[in-house]
Amino acid sequence: MGHRGAIGGFVIVMVLVGAVALAGALQPVDNPYQGEFPFTLGEEVTVGVSIDGVVWNSFTANPLGELRPGRAVRTVLEMAFDNGNADAVRLLVVILFEDERGESLDRIELDPMTLAAGRTRRFRKKVKIQSDVLSTAAKVYLFCEVRPR
Repeated sequence: MGHRGAIGGFVIVMVLVGAVALAGALQPVDNPYQGEFPFTLGEEVTVGVSIDGVVWNSFTANPLGELRPGRAVRTVLEMAFDNGNADAVRLLVVILFEDERGESLDRIELDPMTLAAGRTRRFRKKVKIQSDVLSTAAKVYLFCEVRPR
């Protein structure tokens, strides 16, 4: 085997090692799922959990306007999911914004979302949230229940 063959073999091994490492980053969890994450407004939270065949990839909160104390602002909550199941599911999602001590600032319960079988989808939900909550939040507590459709 020449240098090219050895380099090609090395590249294949590194790709396989990387794929195994990425697969290991996905954490299977109980249904319903609950977890707390550090939160910075506008930055993507990598959730990386598998709930009964549904992978919750990420969560982001982006205000659509200026944060003004004492005022609510329309905010887009984005969540990315993959459904590895053979059937469609309904997702029940609740988000709690918390301060640095873990004290609850606001609770947002979203309308149930349907995710078709074998589909990847990014849900965008617009909600009004107090500017003070968004500017103070240091953690987000995520809840998701996966139900058959």
